[in-house]
Amino acid sequence: MSESRDIGNGQEDKKGKRKFSDLQQQEETETGTGKQGRTDQTHHELISKSQLGELLISDDTMVTSSSTKLIEFKPENFRFEKELTANDVEHGIISFPYSTISDYFPPVAGKPSELQIEVSDPPLDTEWQMTVKYDAAQRKFLITSGWEDFWNAHDFLGSAMIYFYIPLPRLHARHYLIEYVRLQDRDIENTTESDSDDYAYANNDILGRVMVFELKVNRIDFKDGRLVLPYEEARENFQEIEIPPETHEMERICFTDAWVRNWSMEVMFKNELDAYLVHDGGKEFVDYLNLKAADVIKFYEPDNAWDPMRHFLVDCVKSNSHIPGSSSGS
Repeated sequence: MSESRDIGNGQEDKKGKRKFSDLQQQEETETGTGKQGRTDQTHHELISKSQLGELLISDDTMVTSSSTKLIEFKPENFRFEKELTANDVEHGIISFPYSTISDYFPPVAGKPSELQIEVSDPPLDTEWQMTVKYDAAQRKFLITSGWEDFWNAHDFLGSAMIYFYIPLPRLHARHYLIEYVRLQDRDIENTTESDSDDYAYANNDILGRVMVFELKVNRIDFKDGRLVLPYEEARENFQEIEIPPETHEMERICFTDAWVRNWSMEVMFKNELDAYLVHDGGKEFVDYLNLKAADVIKFYEPDNAWDPMRHFLVDCVKSNSHIPGSSSGS
């Protein structure tokens, strides 16, 4: 969410980034709640806290969005996700299984089956009002109105993953923060093998493409099977993953590999590594491409990026040292 980086001091050096974790640790010490303590709480029990002090808001309090700013965006406040497709638009309803979100959508007094939620959309600096209803027959929660405007405003052509978070500070108990990653418009599973091959060539052939940069991975670039991005390379080439202090800890980027497989990943800055760690999706990416030390990952600009700042094509060049009987090096 690039717009959220306007909040805070906007420093871009490593020193500035490390300050955020110091602030987080200070906050946890002062409040007596660590990361585990927060995730165990229900949203009724969460108390939002800004740098100006505690912000205590009851379920019935409706604070206008202009009265405060979203100053914190933390991965531990993630609650649930949903893949939206053009089919959802056609039917006009988004459905969630009861077990997925029953803890987050409390009933409204006098209207136990319906409530209004407010969804903050920082990229558009917009607050979306959406109606949530519970369908007892299907045991599902349905968002029946308000989200179509969100879809149209972002001009989603095919599908998108939508992520719901608890914002800090939270304006009221029905306030959420939303993030999205555009997904591929074409359903690769519904194409023939030859179509898939042609599509992979059309979209991933490196000839004539603009290479953003290449990264030769070392043994130390793997942590628990996940990929570590060196600080300088990541900051210079993945501008969208800038994570300023006092705003948020995580950004998302998307890679499309040579098999037209999309990888939506969470990237976090780790003080102890002095580098960025591809957190959510990183291990699957490493395992699927069978990345080893000395392999080279090349990053290219796609022709039709869903988000030009966060979407890249990737090509993996295997090191000869992995091939039996070959000479070492590369």
